[in-house]
Amino acid sequence: KFSELKSDPSCALLYWNPETLTYVTFQGRAEEKSPSEGNNFWREWMQILYKDPKLYTAWHLHVQKIQVVSIGRLESYRKDWRPVELEWVNDGSWKVVCDGTE
Repeated sequence: KFSELKSDPSCALLYWNPETLTYVTFQGRAEEKSPSEGNNFWREWMQILYKDPKLYTAWHLHVQKIQVVSIGRLESYRKDWRPVELEWVNDGSWKVVCDGTE
């Protein structure tokens, strides 16, 4: 993933909660943090994920779009199933670009 993000920082991060049938997708651009900034995020329990902590890097996801679905609570009723979607506006606010209706 490291080399992919270095060549194309566009990425998505998905959170899925099977108990509530809810997902949230964050889409945006990843920015690698400096080693000193990355060290601020390092926790000893992460050692189980990295055989060599020197291979650890920290990234910041600059979120540009959020999609949300919660079955039975927040769903899209569109024929194309496009989820409820918010988009970051450069004035520092979020804009609803899809409210789940036609």
